[in-house]
Formats: sequence, structure tokens, C-alpha cells
Amino acid sequence: MRYIEQNPVRAGIVEHPEEYFFSSFRSNTSAQKDSLLDKEDNPVYEGIGRTAEERAERYREFAVKILEEEKVGLIRKSTNGSGNYVSKKFQQQIEEKLGLKEKKPRGRPRTAK
Repeated sequence: MRYIEQNPVRAGIVEHPEEYFFSSFRSNTSAQKDSLLDKEDNPVYEGIGRTAEERAERYREFAVKILEEEKVGLIRKSTNGSGNYVSKKFQQQIEEKLGLKEKKPRGRPRTAK
């Protein structure tokens, strides 16, 4: 979520996530209900605080904390289809649960030199 909220900042469109009109940041950092965003249906959001005010403040603290470049790189690699931003163990558990087989590398095997 932090990655998404900080995208317009990293792109130089705005200086703060709250300034980006098309973001859910303002809704998530407000204790008020939003007609487009059902925060009460998000268990992660609900779990960050006991009250709406506490959740809004904790989300603000979380979302404005700068994401390390290493993590940004891992997320980009994952979302570009060249990897997964999860541990090998978690990936194996999901593949087993969904009955997926490990993908084979594309193309012919390399020849030894």
C-alpha cells in the first residue's frame, strides 16, 4: 500500500501523497466513511487500530514513511512479471494449495562452454 501511495511522489507529480487527487490516501487517513472505498471490508486496514481515528493516524504514519529503494526494486521486479515479491516457502505453499506446477524456464537450455 505504501508503494502505491508513494507512486505520484516518486514520479514527481506531487510532493506528498495527500496532494494526489486520484489516490485513496485522503480517504484512508480520514475517520469519515467514503462512498467509493469500503475500509471496513479491509481486514488489514481494520487491524491497524481500534477506532476509526486511530486507524487513520496509523495509516498516515505508515504511508508517508519513505520506502527503501531496495524494496521498491523488488516490488517493481515482481509487478513486471519477472519475479514474485514473496518468500520461496510462501510461493510453494500457494502453488501447492492451488495445484500449480512450477513454471519451466522459456526457451532451450543453454549449452555448456
